[in-house]
Amino acid sequence: LIQARMLPMTKLTDDQISQIRSDYQGYTSRLNLFDSYVAKQIGCAPSVLSQWKQGRYPGDTEAVARKLNDWMERDARQRKASLNLDYVKTTVAENMRSIATMASTTSSMAVIVIPSGCGKTMMLQILTEKLSGQYLYCDELLTPRSFLRALSEALDVRQRRGGAAAGIMRDIIDKLRGTNRPLFLDEAHRLPSAVFSVIRSIHDQAEVPIIMAGTEEIVVKVDDRSNNRGQMTSRCLRYNAMDHCIDGENPDPKRKGKPLYTKKEIEALFASSNVRFDPEAFQMLHAMACIPGFGCIRTVRRLVQLIREAHPDAEISRDLIIWALGLLFGQLGNHMVTKAEQMSEQLTRRTA
Repeated sequence: LIQARMLPMTKLTDDQISQIRSDYQGYTSRLNLFDSYVAKQIGCAPSVLSQWKQGRYPGDTEAVARKLNDWMERDARQRKASLNLDYVKTTVAENMRSIATMASTTSSMAVIVIPSGCGKTMMLQILTEKLSGQYLYCDELLTPRSFLRALSEALDVRQRRGGAAAGIMRDIIDKLRGTNRPLFLDEAHRLPSAVFSVIRSIHDQAEVPIIMAGTEEIVVKVDDRSNNRGQMTSRCLRYNAMDHCIDGENPDPKRKGKPLYTKKEIEALFASSNVRFDPEAFQMLHAMACIPGFGCIRTVRRLVQLIREAHPDAEISRDLIIWALGLLFGQLGNHMVTKAEQMSEQLTRRTA
């Protein structure tokens, strides 16, 4: 597979190690991979890999050579089997882009509600690069002080006022004020409620756009309209991908709406990967992508990738999808099949 090959169980000769060294340099150069990345993959220090590459490593050169040989084979297999995960221009992604651009233009805050598995993180990272912003992944462990510290590290802020939260906040505001540099907070719904007042203070004083993305729980956390307050709510633009969509988790024939994804958008996911679907299988995948509780596009991609790895030349059928669902989700896979069938019927009625 490209470069790697089976090595003998006996001690490697100097020529064999030199060949692996040459193969490694060619492989990483062609794929633009850094030694620091590879070192992490094989579990060694970057300095060890650097010395080994130059033939100056004083340790066990054969052990490093074998690790690299195995890594090249593993990496090549993954690249061969993986689907093209490039950005696909779906309505959900474009609406995310529009609301983030509007927030950036008006220096506003924005709340984006996207079901899990819809490419939220990929889109936020694309927007971060496009708008010269700063991306921060959030979780439940971030207290107001640790949130400020994480943000200051991401922004490469020099803390001149000690480690107190107020000092860190002041340094962040000084760094951001006048830049209009947007902050993208991924998985913001996981943040403790106390952090949102910190976010609002940064926005008010630095006057930078802040885009918070997550699941529907985030709407509750920014809703401070009780007792006639609304300081947070009034500052936020909002986009909820499910506002005008069919509720795939609880299909209701009487409820009007559009699917979360169109068939053309699902086709675009696999346009460059030469995957063949029979019509029934494709309908099932389309329905599954439109059910927000089961991973949407992420699950569809995983299913197709698993089937391709096991049956690389087969046309993807409904039976193969059910097999892959069982492998990935166990008993939950049966429930997902039922939900997909209900959703498929609803989509068919809507089309008719």
